[in-house]
Amino acid sequence: MLMEQCMACHIPGGSGPFRLDRLEDVRRRIVLVRDQILKREMPPVYAQSELGPISPFHEFTDEQALLFQRWQQAGMPEGEPPEHVERRLEPALSAALTADVRLEAEGILSQVSVKVRNAPAAVAGIQGLHHPAIRQILLYRGNKVNPNRDHVGPEGELIASFSPGFHGPPVSIPVEGDVMMKVVYQPTGKPERVKLTLLPDAPNRNAEWISLGRDDWRIEADKRLNLETSLTLEEDVLVAGFLPEARHFSAMLQLVAKTPDGKEQRLFHARRWNLNFPGAYYFQTPVRLAKGTRLTYRALYDNTETCPVNKGRNPQPVSSGYGRDQDRFWMHILTVKPGSAE
Repeated sequence: MLMEQCMACHIPGGSGPFRLDRLEDVRRRIVLVRDQILKREMPPVYAQSELGPISPFHEFTDEQALLFQRWQQAGMPEGEPPEHVERRLEPALSAALTADVRLEAEGILSQVSVKVRNAPAAVAGIQGLHHPAIRQILLYRGNKVNPNRDHVGPEGELIASFSPGFHGPPVSIPVEGDVMMKVVYQPTGKPERVKLTLLPDAPNRNAEWISLGRDDWRIEADKRLNLETSLTLEEDVLVAGFLPEARHFSAMLQLVAKTPDGKEQRLFHARRWNLNFPGAYYFQTPVRLAKGTRLTYRALYDNTETCPVNKGRNPQPVSSGYGRDQDRFWMHILTVKPGSAE
């Protein structure tokens, strides 16, 4: 249970603050681990869906929490790790292309872009993603990425997103050729260089992104704001995953699907957004949506003194962007054509 729920982050070089891949590590931190499980604070489940299991992380069930307490009371005996988890932790044997990225020492959440030439035809993942400073990596098709426009546009087309602890999508991402790699990171206090390797996979050229959002908005100081935007699907699609663009002031994100027969369901719901876990998120099995389905993306922003980024200071006006007093209102949906997921 611990291997399945904790090992994506709590391994050497992972995004977790300490390791839990050895029995002695769990025993040493047993009270903290137990409390995080009982409070449902770990693993970091920040997204749910009414249409199927989403992301690799799921809250511990009541039965699992009870089992964990009984295991502790029994003296924490050693168990056998699941074979598939062991394989997942092994370093990749095949390396396609490596980019050398420099991370600056100081500042709040920052980003750097690097051009990758002759990328493989399809990407299954990125080795080196679990560096403690890295929060998210985005791939774009095109020679230039405008830092103020991450959605599909003339400056570059979004291809894929990868984040520590979040496994790759259930479909291969077509790349092929020169791409831009944007690395979002939290400076650690010292300059660092990170080698990031694109790992190849068999190509699936049916993966496409649908984007909802806008940039023309503003939140006044000491106010909260709800934003909403919609679109209607022009064809049947299978939804494989989501890439939310949200930052410091985002409090809640929700994507609702209204089918042609009038039924509404929450396709994606992050009830408490945390910038340390920016996604992408993926369904275990892609979900079919019919032509004519109305997608509505909603987000709540908090620019009051209760927002963590406003702690110790007076709130300032917030607009769209990547600065300290800015935020994002975009949701990118990874889709594949029906029949291709098999």
